[in-house]
Amino acid sequence: MADRRNQYLGMAPNGAVYVGMDYVNLLADTADEALEKLIVGLR
Repeated sequence: MADRRNQYLGMAPNGAVYVGMDYVNLLADTADEALEKLIVGLR
């Protein structure tokens, strides 16, 4: 859960990571960037 709502993470074949449920947004272009954003926080 993120921000008290259900959110799902998905990874595209090119390595980009997306977050969302009904609407999907790009979280990061790579898995490493996504992990950093999830640990440090979204900016």
